[in-house]
Amino acid sequence: MKRLLAVALLAVLALSGCAADKATFTDADAKAVLFGQVTQASLTSLSLTPSSNTIATDSVKNYVAGVTDGAAGIKPAECANAARLLILTDQDKDSADTFYALPNLTSGKTVIGVKARLFASDSAAQKFIADFQKANEDCPKFTAGTDQVEVTVSEAADDSKGFRLDTVAGVDNQLLTIRTYIVREGNLAVAVQAKTDTDEDANLLIAASAAIYAQLTNGQAE
Repeated sequence: MKRLLAVALLAVLALSGCAADKATFTDADAKAVLFGQVTQASLTSLSLTPSSNTIATDSVKNYVAGVTDGAAGIKPAECANAARLLILTDQDKDSADTFYALPNLTSGKTVIGVKARLFASDSAAQKFIADFQKANEDCPKFTAGTDQVEVTVSEAADDSKGFRLDTVAGVDNQLLTIRTYIVREGNLAVAVQAKTDTDEDANLLIAASAAIYAQLTNGQAE
């Protein structure tokens, strides 16, 4: 089982493949990578069923406003940057980048969420991933409302191409264990996340991440 996990993880984060060094994705490219016919077929082959057939899109500016308005207090305050996927709340209030959210993907009791962000350039995306990784590394423990949160960064790839994030959140014996794979190619970054209560959950999350990453590096960009 451990070998299977290791091999699957390499498929997600072995990011030195044959894709272009500075891929530039358009909005149409991003949607094809995330939920085009090939991606949907790959996810279906994993017995993952989407809750709808529509990708939600918005500006990062609007997304940040929506998730921070009235949200539970995070302490220390700077750890707000480690609390939400693919945004840095102290930098992104006026961002014109595009934010995407796939419909939830389900298989049995496993629920996988996929979010993505399209940056203006490869360099902007690379800097963001480096900053986002550091934000999580700098906040291994914080509180969100009444919840205690612990995050662990691992499997970081070169050139800010991605990393694995494990999160444990809750109080006492009511804890959620969540794993996220964050991958980037060019100006498109993708986060694939699920609760990982069992090895089956973890393996399915890795397989879904690998399926999406295969499209991310499959020459869809200009």
